[in-house]
Amino acid sequence: MGINSIENQAVSDENMNEIKNKKVLSEKIKVRLISIIISIIIGICVASVLNDAGAFRRHVKNKCATTNENYRTGDITSGKAAIQPFTPAENNLASVDIRLDTRGGECSSGMVVVSVLENAIQVVSVEIPMTEVLNDNWTTIPLNVRLDTAKQYLLEISTTGISGDENAPMAIYRPIALDRIDENTDFCAYNGEIIPGGCLAIGYDYVLQWSFWEVITYEAFFAFVALIIISGIIYISGSIKGKGRAPKDNGDE
Repeated sequence: MGINSIENQAVSDENMNEIKNKKVLSEKIKVRLISIIISIIIGICVASVLNDAGAFRRHVKNKCATTNENYRTGDITSGKAAIQPFTPAENNLASVDIRLDTRGGECSSGMVVVSVLENAIQVVSVEIPMTEVLNDNWTTIPLNVRLDTAKQYLLEISTTGISGDENAPMAIYRPIALDRIDENTDFCAYNGEIIPGGCLAIGYDYVLQWSFWEVITYEAFFAFVALIIISGIIYISGSIKGKGRAPKDNGDE
C-alpha cells in the first residue's frame, strides 16, 4: 500500500470518527432536551395536583372571641337548629370550629350535623358522633368546600339520633357584637327565631390559593427533582448497557 493510500485512509478514518462523535453529541443533546421538557411537564403536573389537593398551601383562620359573656341557645334537637348567616372571606373553606355545651360532657348519643346552605339548598353537610364533640371547647368540623365570597350562606348546627332533650347539646353564642368577625352577620338564629346581635361561636379555616410566585417556585422545584431522577435513570441505564457490550474483536491473534 502506498504512502498516499495510507494518508487517505487515515483522513477517512478521522472524518468517520468526527462524524460519529458529532452524532453521539447530537444524540446526547437530544436526550438532554427531551429530559428537560419531560421534567418541566412533570413539575407543572405535580405542582397542579398538590395545589388542588391543598398540600403546602397556607391557611388563615378567623375565629370568634369567647368571654364570660357567652350565652347558650336551647336544646338542639327535633328540628331545633342553631343558624349563623355568614359571608366567607376566602373561597376554599377547609373546616369550621364550633363550640357547644354538651351538658358537661353528658351528651353521648346521636350525631351533631354541621351544614352549609345557600338559599335553603344544602352545599355540604358533615356528621360527627356526639362523643367527639368537646364540651364548651372548640371542635373542628372538616368541610373542604369551595364557596363564593360574594354570596351569603347559612351555617346550620343540628343533631340526629338524640334520645330526649336532656341529652341534646346547646350552641354557644355571643349576645353582643364585641370583636365580631367579618364573616358573621349581626344576628344568629335558634329554632327559627332570630337572636338580634347574637353571633355563634364559630371559627372559619380557609386554605389560600398559591400566589403566582409560589406556583412558579413549586413548579421549578418539582421540575428540578424530576430532572435529577430522569438524569440518574439515563446514567444508570447507559452504564448497564456499556457493561453489557462484548469487547470488540479486532481479529488479532
